Amino acid sequence: MHPFKSNCRFQLGYALLLALGVGLPVGVRAGEVDIQEVSHVTSVSHRDEMRLSWDTDSPGQMLDLYVVTAPDMALDGLLPVASAIRAGYGHWQGPVSSVSRPYFVFTRANTLEVKRITAERLLPLAGGRNFRDMGGYVTSDGRQVKWGKVYRSGAMDGLTDQDYAYLEGLGIKVICDFRASDERLAEPTVWRAGKPEYLSWDYGSADNSSPLRELLGSGTADADQARQAMQTLYPQLLEQHKGRFRIMFARLLADRLPLAFNCSAGKDRTGLAAALLLTALGVPREQVVYDYAFSDDYVDYLQEFEGSTKAGEPYAYLAALPHDFLLALMASDPAYIETAFDYMDARYGSAENFIEQELGVGATERLFLRNRLLTQ
Repeated sequence: MHPFKSNCRFQLGYALLLALGVGLPVGVRAGEVDIQEVSHVTSVSHRDEMRLSWDTDSPGQMLDLYVVTAPDMALDGLLPVASAIRAGYGHWQGPVSSVSRPYFVFTRANTLEVKRITAERLLPLAGGRNFRDMGGYVTSDGRQVKWGKVYRSGAMDGLTDQDYAYLEGLGIKVICDFRASDERLAEPTVWRAGKPEYLSWDYGSADNSSPLRELLGSGTADADQARQAMQTLYPQLLEQHKGRFRIMFARLLADRLPLAFNCSAGKDRTGLAAALLLTALGVPREQVVYDYAFSDDYVDYLQEFEGSTKAGEPYAYLAALPHDFLLALMASDPAYIETAFDYMDARYGSAENFIEQELGVGATERLFLRNRLLTQ
């Protein structure tokens, strides 16, 4: 038997789970994090079982693994879930709770020197749409974006009572809803997990999508044209929403954490906001693009939006579009976000210059954000 399996079941058990207050949530989707020494960490739960697998860039490094209910929870006095483990695969079984979120802490064997922390990226919400944690990414200087501080999402109108019970434990203080007025009216957010500051802006959804509206009006739309329209759209979204992104950054700089931001699908306006934040924190561009592309793994947009066929439903018009066109429209194609980066490079000299000039996040502000949102 793999040492992780035997160690886990012997050391963890129900008593330790209960002592820690650790519950293993149902419905966790796979989430990968490229990190140093412990890399490609994936946590997946299936019914009453949580599985954690990993690879390591240092095969000879021996590690201990802890499970905690907060990413900054002290390890003193806790027993590791698994001791002296190497790269590999393991799992354990334990009681399941839908209102407690586990974080996994890797340390050097026989020490409390933390190497990496990971968690499920997509939150296990029955009514969530692309609601995920932005933690775990590693910056160019080797630090890690903290888990449990910033979340990105699509529309939240489907969240259930059980989802809100789970979200209550996250303590979100600010929600930035980038959706247009008509989008919010069609899929209203009625937040029931505390009383965060809820920021929204009044504008029409038609203001967001001129390249797509022109294409749809032509009557000759195909998949290639849809991809081109999306690439044209992204720099426009960047400019149209920079004032709203600036306000989001102002809340982060005011230390209003945890913070969540969303749009409808959770991939376009939200994807740009996430890319700007990760860039400001020093995450390499390839990892920023990696995070953007995750939406395709986490949401079946075709199934979700092609099903909106009734008159008056917010996405009813999508049902009439050709399948290939809709597929390109709903994709998180890396080319889309890369077009935004290319635009910032060409017009502003770099994404960092755009962030400083248009969002008010210069060197001093970036240092503050990194001190608050990165491990030291």
